[in-house]
Amino acid sequence: MRTLVLVLTLGCGGSQQAVTPAAPAEQPPASTPEPAEPSTTTGDPATRRNATVVPGDQATLAALPKEVVDAQKRAATLAWQAYGPDRRFALVSGSLESGAFAALVEVKAGSAAFWHMHGKDVRIVVLAGIVEYLESGQPTHTLAPGSSVLQPGGYKHSESCKAGSDCLLYVHGDRGFDVKPL
Repeated sequence: MRTLVLVLTLGCGGSQQAVTPAAPAEQPPASTPEPAEPSTTTGDPATRRNATVVPGDQATLAALPKEVVDAQKRAATLAWQAYGPDRRFALVSGSLESGAFAALVEVKAGSAAFWHMHGKDVRIVVLAGIVEYLESGQPTHTLAPGSSVLQPGGYKHSESCKAGSDCLLYVHGDRGFDVKPL
């Protein structure tokens, strides 16, 4: 049996914390059809990296670093900005233009796919809700709270939130944050 260790490198403190999640439960196949994928792409396919998806659960969520938990507690006090259909973000720390940053992203329950890219690598941790994560040319991943994704810059993808409750994501990186709709 293999043990999976998730290491979260937080952009604004440089701290690392290893988390050993419980074995992921089998995910049922997606019940909704995947949205049409735009043909826009960037980078050389021979050197492109796929996203790294790590399933999570309540134990993983409970073991998140204090920095992430504190950001979630402060959500109501942050300045939120819309950036796509049924979604908004709030800067938690750092700068969106360059350097280390942390932000919360809220995606409304039942939202449609929103195809986009980021110019730089970002790390995403699902804090609440069930996220349907689609990546160019890959199968859909259903992400429960505690799940994480290392999303390479320049790679088209989409997140939508399943009906039932809004989704809250903690997004962080080392070189700023942008969203390029497709």
